[in-house]
Amino acid sequence: AIVARQTLCGLTSPSGSSLEFARPGSGALPPPTPAIVPPLLDCMRAVPAANLFNGVLTQVVSDATGQPLSDMVVVTSPATRIPVWFPLIEGDKVAIRQIGCSAPSRTAAEKVQPLPSPLPVPKIVQPVRPGDRLVKIQNCLPGSRLHLMVDGSERASSDQTWSGEAVLQFPAALTENQKLWAVQVMCSRSSNF
Repeated sequence: AIVARQTLCGLTSPSGSSLEFARPGSGALPPPTPAIVPPLLDCMRAVPAANLFNGVLTQVVSDATGQPLSDMVVVTSPATRIPVWFPLIEGDKVAIRQIGCSAPSRTAAEKVQPLPSPLPVPKIVQPVRPGDRLVKIQNCLPGSRLHLMVDGSERASSDQTWSGEAVLQFPAALTENQKLWAVQVMCSRSSNF
C-alpha cells in the first residue's frame, strides 16, 4: 500500500488514505502496451508514441544495433513525440526503450517507410477571407515542415505537423485578391504547387 504524509517546518500532516497495488489475478486491467504510432516516414525528425508510462525515461533506439538515436526524455504524457538526433532513414527499424518502475523495456520495432512520390499537395481549407490571420491546411504528412506562401513569398511556417492538418497564423491580415498556396517539405523534397 502507498500512504502519503507531508511535513513543513517540523509540522506533519495526518496520513492520507492508502492506495493498494493491483495484484495478479485481482481482475485489474493491465496498462495498455506502449507503441510507436505509425507511419514512420523517411526524413521524420521525431518518433510519435502512445501509451508510454508517465515518469519513465524513454529513448529512441535502432532495432538493428540497439544504439540510441535520441536523448533520454522523461515522459510527461502517455502520447508524445521523441525528437531524434538525425532524420529517420527509409528501411531502418526503430524502437523506444523505456527505463523505470514497471515499464516494459522496449516497444515493438517499427520500420521507416519511404516518402510518397510525389509528396501530396497540401490543401488550404476554404473559405479564406480578407482580414483572416489564420489559415487551416489539410493533407499534410506527419513530421513534414509546412510553408504558406502569399503572392510568392513565405508568410507562415510550421516546423512539424503531426495530425494531418495544421493551422498557420500570419503576422498581418490577408487582403483582397492575394494568392495563397501551401508547400510541405521533408528533407530536400517538397510538394508540387
